[in-house]
Amino acid sequence: RRPTGRPSMATAALGVLLWLWPWPGGPSLVATLSADRLRSVLAGRRGGMTIALENVRKENVALVARTAEILGIPRIHLIYTNDFDAHLRGFGMLSERTRAAQLSRISRSATDWLSIRTHDSVAECVAELRGSGFSTLVATAPSGTSLYEEGPPDWAAGRLALLFGSEGHGLSDELFAAADLRVAVPQFGMTQSFNVAASSAIVMSEIVRRRDAAAAEIPLDRDELSRLEAELLPAAGLPIRYHNKATVKAEARQYKRTFKAQAAADE
Repeated sequence: RRPTGRPSMATAALGVLLWLWPWPGGPSLVATLSADRLRSVLAGRRGGMTIALENVRKENVALVARTAEILGIPRIHLIYTNDFDAHLRGFGMLSERTRAAQLSRISRSATDWLSIRTHDSVAECVAELRGSGFSTLVATAPSGTSLYEEGPPDWAAGRLALLFGSEGHGLSDELFAAADLRVAVPQFGMTQSFNVAASSAIVMSEIVRRRDAAAAEIPLDRDELSRLEAELLPAAGLPIRYHNKATVKAEARQYKRTFKAQAAADE
């Protein structure tokens, strides 16, 4: 059985066909459809949520990023402090471009659709979060408020920055002290320890559920949306890359429908 995650030859050939086939509009139409799709996704991003990861391994950053992107969170902040395990085995010391390329590969492109901010210190990250209007910094802690505790007032509403640390060390004392709220994920087993990717997925999903149920999500403002589009949209004329067979097939069907509609309109 072929491993998942890498496109088959048929999928790759279909992507090339979409790009090279000499239909009216050709590559520019594919690029336009791709850009429109991304704009639609960005317009639905959650302006009231962001994530901060402190000294987290790149593999776990990629897993957290996939969950965040799927749930509509537009940005994650990475903190790599100078005194922590040589910037976590060198990842924090890579150039922004190299780090982005590694995360894109490991996350299967999820980080391509997120704004990634990197910080050299906790103080720098906290200052940016506060300056961006995130009034509530949320840390997970065994002694915190239950993740499933209901309000009023509902702590899951408002502009939240969710803070997560590595499994081995957790949050530093400095970042933990900066948190305005501490929440706990109930645990009933002997292990009493979640992987950071699992913990963050549980926390993000529950907060998104509560915010959506209360219609309490805060949309991105126009300036922030424009910044995200400028940062994430591909260069003019280039199509968005695809990383799974279903997406390629869906885009192929959409392309054919658009082509047929244009052809009918021209008759």
